[in-house]
Amino acid sequence: MSESDIEEENKLEFLLSDIQLELQVSLLDTDISLDQLTIIVPRDEIHSVLLKLRDNTSTNFETLVDLTAVDYPDREERFEVIYNLLSLSQNHRLRIKVFASE
Repeated sequence: MSESDIEEENKLEFLLSDIQLELQVSLLDTDISLDQLTIIVPRDEIHSVLLKLRDNTSTNFETLVDLTAVDYPDREERFEVIYNLLSLSQNHRLRIKVFASE
């Protein structure tokens, strides 16, 4: 692992700790892989999570870059809805996932 890879992972860990402080119980799971931070939140809390991440000055995720979904027919909650956010001022990206049924 190169020094720049370690630095990037440290930035993501720091960002994750900020998000955990801000969201607290709203997080179901987190993952850092392939230089991407992903969090999973309950679908009934997605609106408040997005507002908190936008309005918090340490995260400042003001741009929804992409909204997409994946269908897993064998799951009870078969849809994975994915929000890709960008903070231009902080130079961070974040993937948020919620699960939904039909």
